[in-house]
Amino acid sequence: MKRAIFALLKRKTVVIEFLPISAWGECDYDEQLITIRRSLSEKNKVRVLIHECLHYLRKKWTEEQVLQREEEIFSSLTRTEYETLKKHLYSVE
Repeated sequence: MKRAIFALLKRKTVVIEFLPISAWGECDYDEQLITIRRSLSEKNKVRVLIHECLHYLRKKWTEEQVLQREEEIFSSLTRTEYETLKKHLYSVE
């Protein structure tokens, strides 16, 4: 699943934006848009990016399934993978 997230971001299939929203993140399938709360820390933005990509890739998963997989993926990130995800964040901020 980690590879699918990196492929999704590399292909620029979804647009990522940062707004002052109340939720930590949102995924709009129709607009191919992931919105992340602007005020989150860098670490939490990376977590939300993973989380919302999972929602985008697995629309039928429950929130519990997404949360579980997000934790597994985040905790298994190598330093290089973390830095790559950060670059995706900073390329749009």
